[in-house]
Parts: sequence; C-alpha cells; structure tokens
Amino acid sequence: GDGPLLPNVVRLCGELNISVQQYSGYWNEQLDPEAAIIFMGYQTNPYPFIANASVFVLPSLWEGLPISVLEAMSLGRPVIVSNCSSAIFELLTDQESVKDQSELNCRITTGCGLVMNRFNLNDGPGVIEEWTDGMATIIDDHEYRKSCAVVARGMACRYDVTEVNKLWVAR
Repeated sequence: GDGPLLPNVVRLCGELNISVQQYSGYWNEQLDPEAAIIFMGYQTNPYPFIANASVFVLPSLWEGLPISVLEAMSLGRPVIVSNCSSAIFELLTDQESVKDQSELNCRITTGCGLVMNRFNLNDGPGVIEEWTDGMATIIDDHEYRKSCAVVARGMACRYDVTEVNKLWVAR
C-alpha cells in the first residue's frame, strides 16, 4: 500500500541492496524486470497480483482476522504470515490456537505455508534472515509450494459464505 512505513521499508531495501521500483499507477508505466520488489501502492483490485504471485507474505505486527490471508488462500497461494493474531492458527491449521505457547517464538510449518515470528524493523538482521529463509523455502521447493496451494484452497473453503451459513443454521 501507501502506508506511513513505506519510506522506511524502501530505505531498508536500499540498505540491504535489494532493487526496488515504486509503481506510480500510470497505465503505460513499464515494470522493471530487474526489480526484486515492486511497491504497487494502493490497488482497488489486488486479486490479479495475488493470483500471479508465487507466495503471499503478511508480516503484520497486529491483525484481527486477516481477510487478505483468506483471499490469498482462496486463490491457491501459499502464505507466510507473522504470528500476529490467534486467528492465524485457526486459518492455517485445524486447531484454534497453539497449545504450547513456546511455539509462538519459532517458525511453524503448516499445510498452507509458514507462521513466522513477528517482523519488526527494529529487530535487526536476525528476524530478516528468518523471513528471507522462510520465503526461499517456499519459493525454492516447487512440490511444497504446489501442496500448500491445494491445502490453502481447501482451508479457505471453510470460510465460504455457504459453509458459514450452514454452521449458523445448525445452531
């Protein structure tokens, strides 16, 4: 998006020698094929971008029920998300919460992707390395990525309005 942290993230990319492009939104603007990251800004329809991504990454510090994760899962994208909400575990697993709270401080592999430590720019290079390693894991392992896509679609179906209505009517 175009949030207040965008300049900090762009600066961090520069410090890490990651090539970036900030898309202006003009219809005739060419995307830089050499850019490792393209900041697209606010988009009214993000689905084409999500559908063409290899993986969906949500490094939020706080979320309630992250609808963007459900949207990515419904499009068959593996997800890498921070442990920013107890809802994350319900979305990505069959359990409503992590039984062993010590698991919150490590990477958790699920059928849909990865749950990571919260990402904070002040945490230094260690957490950045954990996240880049997690992204590389999914991007480099084609079979795991394909498996995550299938599981993610199935898990997202649990939140389809028809399925949710059945649960409400049954009560």
